[in-house]
Parts: sequence; structure tokens; C-alpha cells
Amino acid sequence: MKIKINDHIVDNTTSGLNNNRGLMFGDGFFTTATIKSGALVWGNHHYDRLVNSAERLMFNSFEVKPIQKAVSELCNAHNEAVIRITVYRHQNERGYAISDSAEAYCEIDLNRLSESSVEHCELVSANTPISVNPALAGIKHLNRLDSVLAASEIAHINQERLMWDGQHAIAGSRSNLFIMAENQWLTPKIVSSGINGITRSIIISMMEQQSQAIEISNIDKALLSTATSAFMTNSLIGVWPVAILDGRKLETEHSQRMKALFCELTNARH
Repeated sequence: MKIKINDHIVDNTTSGLNNNRGLMFGDGFFTTATIKSGALVWGNHHYDRLVNSAERLMFNSFEVKPIQKAVSELCNAHNEAVIRITVYRHQNERGYAISDSAEAYCEIDLNRLSESSVEHCELVSANTPISVNPALAGIKHLNRLDSVLAASEIAHINQERLMWDGQHAIAGSRSNLFIMAENQWLTPKIVSSGINGITRSIIISMMEQQSQAIEISNIDKALLSTATSAFMTNSLIGVWPVAILDGRKLETEHSQRMKALFCELTNARH
């Protein structure tokens, strides 16, 4: 382990890395997307997420236009990539409270875009519960230790862990959940925990536009046990059909159809 020591004592202020509140407190938010054919895939949705997150977390100095400009330049320079946009706060004063000096900082990171090697998903209930906090529900904030622990339970690349709030299934460690029960698609409510995923919101809108039955609902163990089909979603994988749910085999025809429809919609938009 590498250790960095700052032994310069200052008077009731922080300095260097220590005024990075994202590092100290998880005071920030992020979005992860892909660049394909020189364009940010579902870019407007990702920018809306950043704006909404900034408003809810009181990032008063946040501006989205400089980020859009920087991302546009990156898209011109890189035909394909995975891009992560992270926004966090800096301030001079110590303590949890947000000071008048607080400023929003943004870091943009690129990684190589590779073809997903995941095929059918084996979905297994996690031992780690999801964190419950209605004030933070829906936001992709930087406090993701519950997801870190749940993801550490994953045994192989085609497995995902399903996180519960105690009574209800909420989401995967890195994904949102959809199940088919009684010939209707259901996805969990995101009111006390979980993330309002970009792909999740697009799938819901797509179903509604096509007059497919979709309900945002509480999903308990009894309801989950009746699921005949399921899939997980995120911005990197897209739609990930579930073949095995807690050891029980599911049919994948319906989820594969949803995957094809989503890919068709994405390609049509980009």
C-alpha cells in the first residue's frame, strides 16, 4: 500500500487532496456512458442526469455546458470509448457542511470500449443489502460501498448480484431489474434506494410508447418467485437477459426480444 503524508499543519482549513470532498465524503455524482461512431450514446439523458443530480445535491456552482463542450471535443477525437463523467465538490473549510466557498469540479475519464463478453446473466441474491435513504434514492452519487461489497460476491463474469432493501428486490450491484410475471413486465420502485438508470428509463418509455404492459412496482420474494423471464440493464451492457434466477432457470425469449428492440432503438437514434 502506498501512503502519502501531509505533515504541514494549517489553521482550520484543508489543503491539497484533503479539500476534495468527493474523496473525503463521497460528495459528488457521476454518469458512465459510451461513445460510438463519434457520438455520446443517449447523451441528452446523461446530461439531464448530471443536472438533476446537481440540483438535488445542491451543487450551486455546477454548469453542464462546459462539460458538454469537453465531451463533444472528446467525441470528435475518439470514435469509440467508455466515458465516465464525475462531479465533486472542493472547499477550503473543514467539516461536513457545504460552505459558501464550495466549488464544483469535474473529471472526465476515457477507457477502451470493448465488445461485452457477458451473455446470459445468472442472477443471485446478494448477502449485502442495498443502502436505504429516500433523500439520495435515484442519484448515481459517489457513496457506492454497498455496490462494492455486493459486486465482491460475484463469482464469474456472467453473474450479477441482486440487492434487497430487506423486503423488496431493488437492483443489481451494477444494473436495474426487470421481470415478467403474469405476462406483464415489472421493474422495482426507486423511492428509498437504488439508481434511476439511463437504460431503465429508456426501456420504460419504449414499452409505454409501444403499449406494452409495464408496471413500476414493489417486488417481494413471493412475486420474484413467479417470474418467468427477467433482464438487467445498464448503460454499458444495455439489456442483459437473465437465464438463471437464484438457481431457477428462466426462459429468455422475451428478454432477448427486449434486447433486440433496445439495440434497434439505440442504433436508430445514433
